[in-house]
Amino acid sequence: MKPHLMSSKIRVLALCVGLALAAAAIGACGGGEKVPQSAFYEFLRFVPDRPEYRQYLTFGDAAAWHSSWGVPRGDNLEQLLNLDRQLYNYWVFIMPRQAIPPSYLLQETISEDQRSFYGFDLFNLDRYMIAELPPDRITVAGFAFDPKQIADALVRTGYQAEKLEPVGTLYSIRDDYEMDLSSPIKTGRLGDLNRVLLLDDRIIIGKATAPVRAALDAYNDQIPSLADDPEYAALAQALDDPALASTGHLMGAIMMDDLAITLHDYAVVLLGDKATAQQVEEKIAELSSGPQLPAYSLVAFVTNHTEGATYLILAVAFPKGTDAQAAADLLADRLRSYVSAAYRRPLSEVWAERGAKVEKSIAVEASGLPVALVLVRAEDPAPTPPDQERVNAYVVPWLDMVLRRDLGFLWR
Repeated sequence: MKPHLMSSKIRVLALCVGLALAAAAIGACGGGEKVPQSAFYEFLRFVPDRPEYRQYLTFGDAAAWHSSWGVPRGDNLEQLLNLDRQLYNYWVFIMPRQAIPPSYLLQETISEDQRSFYGFDLFNLDRYMIAELPPDRITVAGFAFDPKQIADALVRTGYQAEKLEPVGTLYSIRDDYEMDLSSPIKTGRLGDLNRVLLLDDRIIIGKATAPVRAALDAYNDQIPSLADDPEYAALAQALDDPALASTGHLMGAIMMDDLAITLHDYAVVLLGDKATAQQVEEKIAELSSGPQLPAYSLVAFVTNHTEGATYLILAVAFPKGTDAQAAADLLADRLRSYVSAAYRRPLSEVWAERGAKVEKSIAVEASGLPVALVLVRAEDPAPTPPDQERVNAYVVPWLDMVLRRDLGFLWR
């Protein structure tokens, strides 16, 4: 590759990764005897059922993303930079928003050799779940190579190894939550990888020992996990329902508990910040006269991909006895008429300009609970003409809307 071309590509990658972060941020482990339902469900088993992990949780499947989009699975930065420009831009612009990789790995992907320090990096991890609430964030990641590669790298870097019972090795560096701004590798300076618990084909990453050990305890059924919670189990099962077979493979999901989006918030979005109190009250009264969304507490923003299209799936779990089809229809209607807080115009117009539209609403029963599903179909970018400088590589993402809290259609 010509030096000036590689330099240009590196700058583009750096810019796009930065923008993605600004817009944002399976094997035997000696666990319980639960029957695996999906990779998503299996990873939920590692997340302790605690309030701090319910607020924001993401799952991404990089292996499925590469397979579905037809982007070769490069093993390093050089292989990424040598991709066809269309595929390269798919990785840069689409992958971070659909597979939602750990931000602390994504941020320095192009600037340093993470694998020599940790034995892994963003290129060789297959899937990951991140349960947020710093500083006790938990990352669970799966891989398909010899775990000795990780063990050897961590020891060379200075991690201390501790064998765990019944299985696993905990690798530790520095004290709990300790930062090291003088570290030669930027990725670990804030302590994000102070602890790495290595299993057969998974790792659990955290800033301190307690949250990492708690994740293993959850998987081993010593403490409750989110997979034990009926609503989380229902959403995970709903995403495997035959009704979604035409939407392809799961690329990523964002789960949020207790969004607390009020009718007042939405009224202000519709009217603008300069609206008077009386105008807001009148708008609230107008909105309250129509159908109301039943009470809920758990929402998933799911991204699937099939040949030719991405499906954004809004999944909401409701209590027993709720008419999930009526709720799904209402949510679909709201998405069609929703005035975006970010764009200050109907979301359907914004989506239409990007080849996306609400396709249908359906209801399923999963783990004994009614689940409403709204499907938004977004066409894949058209192939870029050879004489066009800017590459067509944009697909409507849930991630940007979630991070902007542009979710007024969920008020109740």
